[in-house]
Amino acid sequence: GTARPGMASEHSATQSASPLLATETATVSLREIVPVVYLGGLLLFLSSLLVSLLQLRRLRLQGRQVAIPEGIALQLPRSARTADVVICDELIVPATYGVFRPIVLLPLECSGWSDEEWQAVLLHESAHIERNDWLIQIMAGLSLAMYWWNPLMWIALSRLKLEAEQSSDDAVLRTTSAVETYAEQLVSLARRMQSRRGLAAVAVARRG
Repeated sequence: GTARPGMASEHSATQSASPLLATETATVSLREIVPVVYLGGLLLFLSSLLVSLLQLRRLRLQGRQVAIPEGIALQLPRSARTADVVICDELIVPATYGVFRPIVLLPLECSGWSDEEWQAVLLHESAHIERNDWLIQIMAGLSLAMYWWNPLMWIALSRLKLEAEQSSDDAVLRTTSAVETYAEQLVSLARRMQSRRGLAAVAVARRG
């Protein structure tokens, strides 16, 4: 039969309201999803940071502390001379962490290093200690956890780590005369890191 004018009007109103209802539903869904995704990323990064700190503690407890050779210790800054030097079987590259009582973690192969190699490595790590690089990177890691969605934070953190390593390398080159030995160490380090991935820890680790 012929539709009544009132029914046609109601049908038209329902059709026009459908797109608006769909838009509002999509907006509400987006508002619900975005906080969940952000909190998920935040928790993921904070959990990763915590796991890395626990890994560092485990390495410290399982490693064995050694004394810095006296002749080399006299050439280091006071802050580095008071640091605990620990040899770790699982470690591939030297790393430093801690603020009030810094810890220098060294790979097992350090037992075969020459005096020049010991000096170069400890000078590099002592430069990190002097500048509080570990604390700065922890703060940067927390900032990244909060703003993980921002690519500029990733770029800034990468630049921060690169600048820390270059500054430490410069400190070694200004102090030691064994430039060739240090260059060979960097090449060897780069090869080891390419052949095997090192510990994913929040430590100031040397990079090739």
